[in-house]
Parts: sequence; structure tokens; C-alpha cells
Amino acid sequence: MSSLPSSESPIRLYYSPDLNAYFFKYSHARKLSTHVEDVTTRFRYWTDPRPLMPSDLKFLREAHNLPLDIRQAFTSIVKSCTTIVNVNNDSVLDLVLEFMCNGEILCTVNYDMFTESFTLVPGKLGASILLKENCCNVVITDEHASKILEVREKIEHNLYVAVTPDGRTCGSGIRRGKKIVIARKWIPDYPEKVLQVLSRRRTTYRELYELNREYIEERIAKTRRVVEYFEKRHGRKGILSFSGGKDSLLALHLLVEAGTNSDIVHVAIENGDPPHLTDYVHDIARRLGVNIEILETRWSKIERYLRELGMPTRGNRWCTPLLKFTTMLRYIKHRYGLSSIVSYVGSRKSETLKRSIRPATYIDSEAGLLTHAVCYKFPKLLEYLYLWYQAKLPLFRDYMIGMERVSCVICPFKSCYELRLGEQHYPDQFNTWRPYIDEIVRALVKNHAQLERAYRVHLWRFYLLHRETRTIANIAHVDVNRPREVQRRASWILASTVVRRENRDAHVVRLRLPVRFWRPHSLVMNIEKVMREHVEKLEERNNMLSLRVSGTDIVLDRSGEVKIAGKDLEKLISLLKLCYMTLSCIECEHCMYNCPRDAISMPFTIDATRCEGCGRCVDSCVPCRYLMDMLLYSELTSIREAKARIEKIREKYKEILLQMRRQSNIEWLQT
Repeated sequence: MSSLPSSESPIRLYYSPDLNAYFFKYSHARKLSTHVEDVTTRFRYWTDPRPLMPSDLKFLREAHNLPLDIRQAFTSIVKSCTTIVNVNNDSVLDLVLEFMCNGEILCTVNYDMFTESFTLVPGKLGASILLKENCCNVVITDEHASKILEVREKIEHNLYVAVTPDGRTCGSGIRRGKKIVIARKWIPDYPEKVLQVLSRRRTTYRELYELNREYIEERIAKTRRVVEYFEKRHGRKGILSFSGGKDSLLALHLLVEAGTNSDIVHVAIENGDPPHLTDYVHDIARRLGVNIEILETRWSKIERYLRELGMPTRGNRWCTPLLKFTTMLRYIKHRYGLSSIVSYVGSRKSETLKRSIRPATYIDSEAGLLTHAVCYKFPKLLEYLYLWYQAKLPLFRDYMIGMERVSCVICPFKSCYELRLGEQHYPDQFNTWRPYIDEIVRALVKNHAQLERAYRVHLWRFYLLHRETRTIANIAHVDVNRPREVQRRASWILASTVVRRENRDAHVVRLRLPVRFWRPHSLVMNIEKVMREHVEKLEERNNMLSLRVSGTDIVLDRSGEVKIAGKDLEKLISLLKLCYMTLSCIECEHCMYNCPRDAISMPFTIDATRCEGCGRCVDSCVPCRYLMDMLLYSELTSIREAKARIEKIREKYKEILLQMRRQSNIEWLQT
């Protein structure tokens, strides 16, 4: 969602200058104010605004290039005006905070992962203050062009305000080496006019909460109707997965207020969760008077997955489905059965693009689990205000020290700053994961003298995202190996020896699979049951298996060498997945608990009497999903073909959602 422009935001943000207040529903805002502005697009990216946190003032104070008196002025403005901090994580800039005061952007603070410091870029309000206080360098620009006409350096620092020849502010920038980078532009305005926003009445967060109370009550009433419909009318048992983060905390309080009969389940990850998280979860359960079940994932299991799949990275996030979802599914299936429960989650519409497409109530595409997102339309700002002023529940300490969410201390989707905070506060957990990070970094970096720089920017997070890896490596002045060289050096990666050749007749692929179970006949049966394809030819001799399936030929031996050729690329990849699942199964049980017919046993074996050929096992296999789809497909196709396949998958996903809405017999999906 961080890359989604604010103009495409799934929720809107409105501002009333008269009340100096923000609203999330236009009709409600117009009831209280005659002058309402849509300020959604004022943000750099849409990630949901939130109130000022204690750590934000620390970021603001630490941002360099501000004289002490101006730094204090900025801090006092933030404290005295209603402030929204819009946070965005960017793969290069890494952490971006936008401070909005009285409807105008005061400044943007970027965390520089290379210097480990903060950079302040003034917004329209901040630039006007600097210009008035004579505390900046001034760049004279042409109003209709970005070309710099004249630079007058007044004092020694790197902050610049861009003005038109007649003295109106039109942008701000910073010095990068010998260049001046215009970081923000806007329609030219006189500083005096912009500074008028500071004279508006102060609106406290409590007042902001009360002004949006009607919208909040609508969300609460919706939760009550959900509980009434699913639990009381249809007799389903509610299950809430409680992580300890703000989203699940809000979901839990809303469900308790609605009179739910839900069981609360927390999955604890050894050496992954921050210390004291389990104690916090127990404390919240005690405060709300609910029973909570703690399901533990031991380090021994995590280590086994790490040896087989490598360190979780962006593009290979196997940890969530295997360590959390599978544990939850096992608990639900053994205790209740999937068909008798409704799964409550704390996900919100504005968090990711996928969640913004998906409805609030849906059928999980893997497990077929009826799922409802309790906080679906709760903006982050109202989420915090609800927890502070209505629920009166404490947030977990990670939010107070500067984290944006509660997750594993080593989560690859954390920003560089959050990971650095984790290293400081949770050193024991970090050291446990260090050998697996070392394996990635040493495979990535050519020159071992540059290892320290690669560690400092946490380059391992982008291991499979070659474009991002190259971008950050160039900025950090780190020489990295070519993608194929990296795959060959990191022995645990599946695609260690991929050779691609395309001709008019077929795609031909050679690779090595880590064979753990040599079961040729199980492979044939799995292909015939799952793919509904007849194996036309089958030969087995000298520890080598050769078979033909509808125009696709497969040759493999006990050492794991595989040659597969065929015209249909989709079928080729599906067969390759089944080869991996049958011969290289890591027995994670994810497909077993996602099977609606209980037709799978470990290692991956199909019960022919129960299997109905839905293919859900192949779709839900986590190693196949990441290693095959993300690694192999990029090797097998051109960029154009890969993009076409991505579009095809997106369209298919949208069709599934529409079909779900049309065919579902659940009344709630239509209301």
C-alpha cells in the first residue's frame, strides 16, 4: 500500500478549517461544518494518518539542519496544534513521517539508513516559518520550471526554501552532495497567508474523537450486527486471532462490547515475538475478562524451516503462513471443525491493495474459512483514539519506542529504523537469527570488506527483489552478485541450477530439487488426482523416472536432477510444483489443514478415495508459492510474459471475489 498514490486511496480524509478537525465521512462532516476540504491527496502516499506519538517528537528533535530555536519552535507547534502524522515505509528512503498541522504540512522527516540520522524537509507551513525567521538558504526559481536561476547562501546548513522572483514560497529542498534537490513543490503562496493556519483554534484529540463519534458508533453497530448474525442466529463459534497489536486489540474490544462468545487465540513465536508480549496478552485478557489460548511455535520447528527455506525475506515470507496460520488451522480443525466457526481478524481495508479489494466478510481462498475483518473501515487515526478514550487500553510498548506495528523482531517488512530499534531493545532475539542473515548477506555481497555496510542497511530484506537490492546497494556503495550467482551460492534456495531455453516447440527447464522421499508411484497418483491429467507414459529404471503428461515430458532421478519440457507453461509449472511437493515435502502440514476433504497425509500423499481434485493443496503449498512462483517464473519467462501473468492473476483474483459475492448464500455479503 505504501506505493499506492493517495489519489487511489480506499478511504478519504476530509478537513474542516472552521473546526480545525478531520473527518472520514463527508456527509457527517457537512453536518458540523459548511466548509469541508478533501485533503487525502495532500499526503505523499496514503498509509492512513495517526495521532502524534511520543517517539514522533524524538524524530523531530533529532532531525538535523535546524538551529536550536527553530527546532523548539517546530516542536511547540506540533504540541499546540492538532497534528496528524502520516507514516510511509519506502524501500530506499526507508522511513517517512509527514507532520500535518491545522490542515497544512509542517514538514517531512526521512530516516537516512546510511547515516543513521533524520533529514527534515519543510512543507509549505515549515518553509514559511523558516523564511520568516530567516533561517534557511533561499533558492530563486522560475515559477513555471524546476531550473534553479540563482542561489544565495545565507547561513551554513543544507535546508533550502524555493521562492518565486516576487518572494512567494513554491517549494523546499535539501543539498545532496554538490546538488540541490527540490524535494517538494506546491502552488506559490506568500508566507503570511500560509502562517494564518497557526492562528486557528486548537482542537484536542479528545475533541477530534467526539466530533467523529457518530462514525465510530456506526462501526460499533456493524460489529454488533455481525456477532448477532453469525453467532446467535447461525450458531457459529467465533475465533479471534489476537497478536497483541493495535488492530487485534481494537477487534477484541469491539467483539467484547458486542457480546461475542469467541475464543481468543494467541500464537507465540519463540525468539520471534518481542519479550513480554505474552505477558501483555494475558494482561489484556484479564482486563477484558476473556479467556485466551496460547499456542506456541517452538524454535526447533523454526530452525527446521530455516534450514529448508532460508531466512524469511520480502518475496519469501513463508513465516506467517507456516508459523501462525497453520498453527491456528490445526487448533480450529481439531477442536471445532472449519465449517462451524467464523474467524475474526483485525485487518483493515486501507492497509494493503489486496485487502482494499476484498470485502469485509469473505471466504478464505485457501482454507475455505468464513472470515470477517472486524476493523475493516476503521482509519488508523480513529483506531488510536478509540483505544485511548473509549476502550482505555494500553498499547504494547513497541508503539511507544517508535515501531509502527507489533511483529517479529526480525520481520523483513520492518523499516531499517525499526530493525535498528529491535537490535537495541531485543539483542538476544536478533543474535538467534544472525547465522541465517549472515548466509544471505555473504551470498549477496561480492567484496567482504563491504559486509558491514550491507548489514547496516539490512540488505538481506530484499534478497529476492533484485531491482530493490541493486538500488539500495548502489546508494550504499555495495557491490552485489548477479541474481543467479546469489542463488547458486545460497545452497538452500530451490532454483540453484536453472537453465532456460525456449524454442518454437517447447519450454525446456533443467533444475535440481532437494529429494527427501523417492516415491515415483506417489508422484503419478498425485498428478492424476490433483491435475485430473492422465499419465500417458511411465518408465522407471536405474533410479530414473520418465513420464509424459498431456504433451509435457518429465525426466528426474534420485539425485534431484529434473528436466521438464512442454508447450503449456502454466501446466509445466503446476507439474513442477507437484514434483517438489511429492519428492521434497518439508512436512509443514499447511496443505493438509487447508484440504477440505482431509485427503492429505504427510509427507505429501493423496488419499485417492477422498480427493476431489480441487487443487487447493498446490495453491496453498507455501514453499511452492514463493520459490516456484517468484523465483522460477522470473527465470522461465521474459519480463513481458511475467507482467502478463501478473495481470492475469489479478484479473482471476477479481473474478473469484465477484463470484464469491454472487454465489454466496450468506446474507451478510449482500448487506
